[in-house]
Amino acid sequence: MAGDNFIRSYSERMAKKQDNETEILRFLKDEIFSTAEILSKVLNYTAASTVYSTLNRMCVNGLLSTEKVDIGGYRPFKLYGITQHGTVMVMEDHDDPFKLKAFEPSKITLSTLEHRLDIQKIRLLSRNLGYQWKSTSNLKLEKGQKYPDGLMRRDGMIWAVEIERVAKSPKRYREITEIYLNQITQNSWSGIVYLFPNEQLRDRVKRIFHAVDSATVAGQLQRLTPEIIDRYFTFKIYQQLA
Repeated sequence: MAGDNFIRSYSERMAKKQDNETEILRFLKDEIFSTAEILSKVLNYTAASTVYSTLNRMCVNGLLSTEKVDIGGYRPFKLYGITQHGTVMVMEDHDDPFKLKAFEPSKITLSTLEHRLDIQKIRLLSRNLGYQWKSTSNLKLEKGQKYPDGLMRRDGMIWAVEIERVAKSPKRYREITEIYLNQITQNSWSGIVYLFPNEQLRDRVKRIFHAVDSATVAGQLQRLTPEIIDRYFTFKIYQQLA
């Protein structure tokens, strides 16, 4: 009957709206804030404009809050962040309720904003390539270990991911090399994937890693060569992730 079809269609639309809201909240439970463009990709929309009705509804219902960002070099744009109410609505049994994080605009800086949004883009790109992404915000590592920007899993293999927008000092890269060489074994990782926004930065950081000639691994001083580095570290620009 036509009436029955209408009811079913209405209930299906309501269920789809709820699913979309839950998907966004689960993403922001890890990422805390994002843009409409990125959140549209969370829902696999082809255009950012299609997600605004969902985001506005979630703001009205207290699940999200918004903040206009006006920083040098960018056109002003909005960030959408999860509220305390939003985090509670997607809290799971294994979550510590006292560690749930909500959006705090005052803590955002230009450097952390760009880095955070790039991590989100790589997270969605890896998902589309068949990887499972794990946020490291709640990852528990041993003292002295380094937290990567994310973990990618596929076919039983795990890679730690570093999004490198700005170069560190050669001394720090030497330290990171040693830390990660120990962590790869301790955490059963397959390797470390470094991702860069451009080839120039990638090539120069890779050169620094190749210049590291030794590291203490499992308590033993070991000689390193570029070939050994390339066995455990991969250096790519964002578009080369596959």
